[in-house]
Amino acid sequence: MVRQVSESLACLLGEELSADLDRIDVFRYAFEIILGGTIKFILTVLLSYVFGIFKTTMFFIISYIPLRHFGGGVHLSTYYRCLTVGLTMFLLLGKLAMLQVGSKFVFWAIIIVFLLGVYIIIKWAPARTAKKSIESKGKILNQKRKTFTILTLISIVNITLVKFNFINYAFASVLGILFSSFFITPYGYRAMYAIDNILNKLQGGIKNV
Repeated sequence: MVRQVSESLACLLGEELSADLDRIDVFRYAFEIILGGTIKFILTVLLSYVFGIFKTTMFFIISYIPLRHFGGGVHLSTYYRCLTVGLTMFLLLGKLAMLQVGSKFVFWAIIIVFLLGVYIIIKWAPARTAKKSIESKGKILNQKRKTFTILTLISIVNITLVKFNFINYAFASVLGILFSSFFITPYGYRAMYAIDNILNKLQGGIKNV
């Protein structure tokens, strides 16, 4: 549905701007991102509220999305797979962040995940995808700087949250950084490809039933 709506909107915009097919495809991709992200966010808000994990889930997302945006990373092969797996991950980790953990544990988690994030940014960011690849060294360096800045700001906010005893919110944010960073690495790509392969086999099995 999202793809069909995006194609329709892209064609209308293309006609209005007298755009060629390549530009229309760019419009379609942009509309897919906007519509898909909006639907995922609305569902996440509603379900996290229903399950009583709204605040921790939002803190997870606030950390996860900016790093994914600037750092790049792997995605599943279809929108609906991204929606389902992403939504499940947001809710499960929002729930995990509700665990009672000590302030010292979260403080050291902030430091360790920050250092790990810096290493990942230096080594792999921005991670390439089929539709988002940066070749210019200058642009790559600029993207690394942006990702590092976001990581640093979020980590400072997390230390402040711990200081004022908002432990679970800081913990949720640390989990957001950790998983966002993981999907920049080759290990994140392997994990997503494995999930895709499993879903392909399940889908094939269902069709053959």
